[in-house]
Amino acid sequence: MTKPFPWFSPCFMMNLRCLQAKGGPFAGLDCGARRALFLLLLIMASLSAAPAAARTIWVGPSSDTSCETNNLGIAVLSAAVEDGDDSIHLADGVTFNNISLALNGFDPDSDQGGLTIRGGFASCGDPNPTAGRTTLQGRVSDPIIEVSGSGGGRSVIELVNLVLRDSGERALEVSEGGEVQLTNVWVRNNSGAVRVEDNGLFSMESESWLLENSTSSGFGAGIFCTDDAVVNVGGPISGNFSGQWGGGIFASGSCQVVLRSKAWIQSNRAAVNGGGIAAIGSALISQDAASSTQILLKNNTADRGGAVYADGPETSVLLANAKIENNEAERGAAIYATLSSSVQIYRIPNNACSDPLRCSTLSFNRLGDDIVGAVAWVDGGARVVISETYVEGNGSNFGLEDQMSLFTASDASSSLELRNVTIYDNEARYITEGIGASQIEIEHVTTAGNFYPTPSGDEPAGLFQDAFSPSATVINSLLWDIGASPGAFGGSCNFAASAAALSNSTESTVIFDPLFIDPATGDLRLNPDSDAVDACLSATATRDLEMQSRPVDVENNPNGDSGQPGGVYDAGSDEVVPKIFADRFEGGSF
Repeated sequence: MTKPFPWFSPCFMMNLRCLQAKGGPFAGLDCGARRALFLLLLIMASLSAAPAAARTIWVGPSSDTSCETNNLGIAVLSAAVEDGDDSIHLADGVTFNNISLALNGFDPDSDQGGLTIRGGFASCGDPNPTAGRTTLQGRVSDPIIEVSGSGGGRSVIELVNLVLRDSGERALEVSEGGEVQLTNVWVRNNSGAVRVEDNGLFSMESESWLLENSTSSGFGAGIFCTDDAVVNVGGPISGNFSGQWGGGIFASGSCQVVLRSKAWIQSNRAAVNGGGIAAIGSALISQDAASSTQILLKNNTADRGGAVYADGPETSVLLANAKIENNEAERGAAIYATLSSSVQIYRIPNNACSDPLRCSTLSFNRLGDDIVGAVAWVDGGARVVISETYVEGNGSNFGLEDQMSLFTASDASSSLELRNVTIYDNEARYITEGIGASQIEIEHVTTAGNFYPTPSGDEPAGLFQDAFSPSATVINSLLWDIGASPGAFGGSCNFAASAAALSNSTESTVIFDPLFIDPATGDLRLNPDSDAVDACLSATATRDLEMQSRPVDVENNPNGDSGQPGGVYDAGSDEVVPKIFADRFEGGSF
């Protein structure tokens, strides 16, 4: 069947305008030559001919007789009139400047088929790309590539071995019906890297990188996602700057962002909120459970929420096995959650973790000149849940540790929950702080080595500071090296070195030594003989820091001898699970 020429398809009409434009990719031809080429294409396309099979279109220097054209715009137009899924291969010897392509209507469900643009070939006809990435340089006022469907259909585009750079607009825009995948593509030095909207789909995989893009007055310098779009991130987003929100990623309008293996969001900056990620307006940020590497949010900065800023009802950020480290903000150096949003930091079983204690981390984040929320700030009815996570080395860049809190919940209906969390070697006056009618719940938490400096030496951090009647409950926790808390908290089955650290919790115990495995290195797991083993009677947590099941009843350790009678749950973040050797005798300690 002969393919009818798409006279009025958006793909053809857009490339037609590009062909006619003086500044387009045909700028090297004079007006008469452009007109003749245009008419020739019309005649060829309208003639009845044999069916055109899907094929590879080679773009390279005119001196290479294996190349069909030296013009990328002509190659795209040729692909638009070919049946089947076509591929454009780019060879060395051509400079692709002033590029602006509308890749619309390439629908694999239609005769036209999808389109791949693949760079990196040394010469036309080469079987494999061996020349690295091919650069497509943009214009001042247009995206380098725009992708959308046609008449309710799709436009499926794969970009491979390319560099998209130097556009005065977003390098890549994907809208309704558009589906774009980047494979080994760098998007660099544009006024914003990628915009995805109106149910568009964008995926970056296999060594793709969004880097050093800047939008001084816009949002989401790396990725701007809105209006039910879907984004899959499988590569690094780094060195981007937003003058507003979302240095790395800005998600709004029910956008869904899925973080996959090698999703490393690093060294991005936002002038206002969300240095790494800003999520608002029912956006969902989550992680692919099949990821083979830990997610990284590192060295991002903003005024609020150095790594993550979440805002608004039905906005959710779910980060599993994430390393959230070295981020900085004036408030909420790692996490800032507000206006009924939800943030969860947690762990899932995954073999990618090299350190079983530090698979999910909130570490070495720093406040600027504020004093609240070095790790997390929660207000406006938001909820933050942190579980199976290691919290280490957080503090202040301005020497304000003597006034500072690590976790702060403020305002009515705001809540902070810590479960199966180890909090070690942080510099802060208080571990948690409640302001107003907020709620703080602490269950199976281990603390040790947290301190704040004074003129006479370091002093141990207090667990809880209160202002204006918040509530705090602490259960089944091991509060080592904790000073007296100025705020009173309730709860039960807690262990500490002094009665002052236990506040109003009941059935709690002062112990001389918790028998940590190696406190000098932060290994705060317990030896089986610890008084905190088999000490607590009940819990909501069914797993521990290492994702081991709770409870485990350790033989020869009397249940509840130092805690609640009949207790089988260990206090603190980790459950002692004796190892069973092949001879069926127990050995080891965890």
